[in-house]
Amino acid sequence: MDKEIRQSRSMKIKPSVLRKAHHRAIESQKRLGEWVEAAIEEKIKRERKNPEQKVLRIFSRIRE
Repeated sequence: MDKEIRQSRSMKIKPSVLRKAHHRAIESQKRLGEWVEAAIEEKIKRERKNPEQKVLRIFSRIRE
């Protein structure tokens, strides 16, 4: 199977969060985009394992 071609995307992100992610990427010897991609994939897997957690987070945001 061929690898997917990465495409550029623009996102708004807090500078403090970006700085933390960049440091973690360097520690992992990855590029920032690769590190962010892996983090997103981990979150997706975590939410698939615990779908009720996702619902609880949505309801807690509604209450705020």
